[in-house]
Amino acid sequence: MRPLMLSAMAVLATAVAACGGTPPAPVQATAPPAAKPTAAPAAAVVPPGHVARAALDEVLLQGPPWVLRRVAVEEVIRGGNFVGWKLNGLPPAWGEAPLKVGDVVMRVNGQALERPDDLFTVWKGLTTAKEIRIAYERDGKEAEATMPVVGEPSPEVVRAIEQGRPAATQRSARRKGVTVIEEGGASGEDEER
Repeated sequence: MRPLMLSAMAVLATAVAACGGTPPAPVQATAPPAAKPTAAPAAAVVPPGHVARAALDEVLLQGPPWVLRRVAVEEVIRGGNFVGWKLNGLPPAWGEAPLKVGDVVMRVNGQALERPDDLFTVWKGLTTAKEIRIAYERDGKEAEATMPVVGEPSPEVVRAIEQGRPAATQRSARRKGVTVIEEGGASGEDEER
């Protein structure tokens, strides 16, 4: 799970930029939240290469799982040192985004994404960021994509993310491709379900 969790920020900007400034459809919650913060209304027109604050807020409120369900990555280590996250798969709808399959994302807004704390630092920082900068490597050459954020930060969204309350997401009983092993079954041995 570590590679997926840490890669979330590597593609967050790609996901939002690919939305074309239109907020993504929210994931249905299993139970309706009491008072879910709302993102600012979408700007009528967002210039190419820019990100609407409302679209960014919607993704941030979905939490890292929104991105994690959409991206395939692998950790890149060279000479024993962490380099970044190689994008092995992106949804077809993100075809116009600045990042492409094969790119190695090294930093988002100056922050490496090596540890889980790094992800949450960037995630929180994006609630007030005026731009999203992604340092990446493509075909062995370093580059940086910068996307200005259009719109003012929403105090409700900032507060919700700071308090660690992204929107609830619908969860199935079992994730695809995951074997769950429970300890302490009826026979006292581990059980697989």
